[in-house]
Amino acid sequence: RELHSRPELAFQEKWTSGFVAEKLESFGLPIHRGLAGTGVVATLKNGEGPSIGLRADMDALPLLEKNQFVHRSQNEGKMHACGHDGHTTLLLGAASVLAESPSFRGTVHFIFQPAEEGGGGGNVMVKEGLFEKFPVDAVYGCTTGLEWNREKSGFTTGRCSPPTMLLILRSRAREGTQPCRISASIRFLPLPRWSRLCSRWSVGESTRLIPPWSR
Repeated sequence: RELHSRPELAFQEKWTSGFVAEKLESFGLPIHRGLAGTGVVATLKNGEGPSIGLRADMDALPLLEKNQFVHRSQNEGKMHACGHDGHTTLLLGAASVLAESPSFRGTVHFIFQPAEEGGGGGNVMVKEGLFEKFPVDAVYGCTTGLEWNREKSGFTTGRCSPPTMLLILRSRAREGTQPCRISASIRFLPLPRWSRLCSRWSVGESTRLIPPWSR
């Protein structure tokens, strides 16, 4: 709630990074500050073994919060509307638990990234030597979702935010009274599993012709 009430925009997360660093130090973890300006990294080493990174984002959005609960935003025009306060809290919780009971062999780097919301903060951290300073075999992140039950979690591999892909299907235009003569590709509609991937689906602009393409 404290994090939610003090949202900060990309590369401006000075109070947030200070809060995170203070918590990590209270867990007895050595910290590194300054990557991408406000990034924070803490390290927990417990013997020899693999090295992993656990990552969370810290920045908020330039939105006016209209909630009326006591921990609503105190910073006018800024809001944790994308859950980064939750992500930061989850990673601080993981750091606390693992520091108290390190039931593993190896190294964990807790990576708190600024500027996820369009600022490319993760990329800046990498360019400034994140993985040279803190080499890892793999990096894990998390997100929250209202569609998940409290008792469940999910996993995926690779990029969680895939690059833009434009798919264009071409055929021949037909008069609107002859739908049976159009190509099967233009009759294609996104299946439910496709709809989760498509931010926009368009099929021509004419009201009288069946268009020669879909995109």
